[in-house]
Amino acid sequence: GGSAVCGQPLPRVCAFAHPLSPTQRHQHLHSTMAFSDLAKQHIRPLLQLNDQLRKLAAAERDINVTSIVAVGDQSHGKTSVIEALSGVDLPRGEGIQTRVPLVLMLRDGQDEHAVIKADGHAEERLALDDIAAAVQRWTGTLAGDSKDVVDKPLELTVYRHDQDDLTLIDLPGMTRVALEGQHQDIEQTITRMYKRYMEPTETVLLNVVSCMVDFTTSKSLQMSRELDPKGSRTLLCVTKVDQHGDPGLLDKVLKAGDDFHCPVFCVRNRSQPENDQRVPLAEARDKERAFFDRHPELRDLPDDHRGVAALSTRLVGLQTERIKATLPGAATKIRQRAAELEEQLASLGPQPSTEGEARALLLQRLQEGLRALEDELGGRAHHEPPKVGLGSRVQLQLTLDSIEGEYDKTVSKTISGDVSAMLRVNLNAKNKDEAVFVGACPAASSQVADYSIYYCLKYDGNEHDNELTYDKRAGGQFWGNNYRKPTLVGTVIVTVVVQHVDYKGPSTMLCSALDHQDRDFNDKVHGLYSNKFFFSKGFRLRVREEVTSRRGAVGMPDALVPEVPLDVLRDLRRPLPQLLSHLVNENWVQVLSACDGLLVKRFRELPAMEQVVQRATRDLIKGQKDLASQRVQELLDWEATVLTRNHYFMDTVQGLRKELLQTKVASLTGSSQFSFLDSADVTRLRGLSNEDQRLVDIQIEIFAYWKTMKKRLIDYAILATRTYLARQPITDGKLREAVLAAVEKAAEAEQGGMLALVAPAAEQKRKLEQTRRRLADLKKAEELLAELHV
Repeated sequence: GGSAVCGQPLPRVCAFAHPLSPTQRHQHLHSTMAFSDLAKQHIRPLLQLNDQLRKLAAAERDINVTSIVAVGDQSHGKTSVIEALSGVDLPRGEGIQTRVPLVLMLRDGQDEHAVIKADGHAEERLALDDIAAAVQRWTGTLAGDSKDVVDKPLELTVYRHDQDDLTLIDLPGMTRVALEGQHQDIEQTITRMYKRYMEPTETVLLNVVSCMVDFTTSKSLQMSRELDPKGSRTLLCVTKVDQHGDPGLLDKVLKAGDDFHCPVFCVRNRSQPENDQRVPLAEARDKERAFFDRHPELRDLPDDHRGVAALSTRLVGLQTERIKATLPGAATKIRQRAAELEEQLASLGPQPSTEGEARALLLQRLQEGLRALEDELGGRAHHEPPKVGLGSRVQLQLTLDSIEGEYDKTVSKTISGDVSAMLRVNLNAKNKDEAVFVGACPAASSQVADYSIYYCLKYDGNEHDNELTYDKRAGGQFWGNNYRKPTLVGTVIVTVVVQHVDYKGPSTMLCSALDHQDRDFNDKVHGLYSNKFFFSKGFRLRVREEVTSRRGAVGMPDALVPEVPLDVLRDLRRPLPQLLSHLVNENWVQVLSACDGLLVKRFRELPAMEQVVQRATRDLIKGQKDLASQRVQELLDWEATVLTRNHYFMDTVQGLRKELLQTKVASLTGSSQFSFLDSADVTRLRGLSNEDQRLVDIQIEIFAYWKTMKKRLIDYAILATRTYLARQPITDGKLREAVLAAVEKAAEAEQGGMLALVAPAAEQKRKLEQTRRRLADLKKAEELLAELHV
């Protein structure tokens, strides 16, 4: 059992009893150099594209390209490995030195130099010997003078002769104990950073671990095992092998490959004395080769798994493989995201740059909103009606072997994930009519009002079809119907069907909302007094009291005072002011809500303009409401004058007189026109005194006039509210005039004029600029992809 090496099993040491001969080793190195030359010639364009895409798509967290991240615990030699791979010195010293992600791009080049840069800072060209000081200085600029780490990438491109083309992201070393000048949660901070960079499946995880520790204690290896359990994108670089004096190092290395299912590489870095003496990196590589050749165990490692050169070759090859594998997917995501951002920007519309463009934008949005209001008022707006699904069904059954003895069973199933159906048979129920129960219960996320539930229950040779109407008192529990106890053995079967209603949003237009209020007003006025009320014993006594209280007034003997019916009608009108006020207020609310939803919302991303439009709209509609209130009050005042020329009044009076005073008693019952008189407490004309006859006559006249007045008032009150609150502002153009006047006035007061009014909110402007930058970067990425025909 060996560990995976470059996709192949790594043999145990016995397989290397006869190591490669000098000739074989020369041939292997020659082939490796040939591959390297080929990679530099053909793969560099892909690598450069990959690096450019990483930067251009940095703002898109779900778009990732191939990356190699170097991770490991502090003081395990990670910096030394990066130095060996790059051939340049990096900052060294006590404590943590890498405090920001260092994106290290190594490139082959005759003109040896480096370029360092970061977002928001101009790039700087460096000599190779100045890199360490520059990295330390730029790190201080990005992360501050403290010892804390921050996730602000620093880019360093190194051009060296015969350099392998490779891009690495060197992350800060994992530390568990905060030092002076560091936040106490530094381990959690670095862990979060590690996870962000290590989590994408496109990322190669280069774990640097000292051979002097138990590999299982490495935090980076633990995270690699968690994020890449199969080890398909994990590499282990074992350092400080020259400091391991005990036997068994090779077994430890091989076991690590088995445990973590990943390729393992052993390297010898510069020792601390060599660092202090500034031994050149090239000389350190010579010492490394000599060390492996003479090491009693590690000399049996394959050449392609020992030394920095082997590690670099493997990283270059793996990088190439993964770029080829992941680039098409990244390209697809980039194009999709660019299209999404273009749609977002298009939905916001063009941003005006002149007064004329700003005014045109205002008129466009205003006209769109007013047209939508007119369409809703006229019933012309398109509202998709609810769609009724074909229905899902489930069948439940319980089998009865006997109808005696203990039996209480329940079976339930879920229908379409929205509703659960239940069948229960309890032969021991105290009430025999509740022995069988069919019920349903909605899922927590379902909208019960959007379902109709039907069922067919069969037992004892009978069928019971019914509908389950949701009982809000059920409180999320099963609700349903009970049935009598079965009398025959057999199967109790119920088929439950749930018919789903796909509700697409509000379907009530403004015209319907206003009509609802009108009908409500009409019903409430008609509901004040029933027809029977006017011919009831109580109402007759009320009229008699009015007559009695005025008996003896100036006039003909025993004549009824004209004020009697007037006072009664005045009392009948007392509830009307409140109902009229409610009508006006409810219409006002509906119109204002429609204006906010259909007009004001069109300026939502333009806060200054939205505020002006909203204030103008509300002021105008409030003024129209006041006019409507005044007009309906006038209507009510007019009704204080009892007058009508409508023939309906006399038709009603004459019809009732004939019905009450001329028709025989037996013929009253079942009268179609005046059926409300069936139980009227009145006395026939025969035998009544003149005064009683006059009382009946007054009842008839009051009833007829109330009905006439009621019809008149309802019509005119509805006309008044509809005219002042809907037609005048929306159809007749008052709202348009009010908004335009308010905008002109606001533009004159603003320093920036009309352009200032159409400026987006600060947050909206920031998002807009951010979206434009993201789109510009992705467009550049698309151009680069097109150049390489990806």
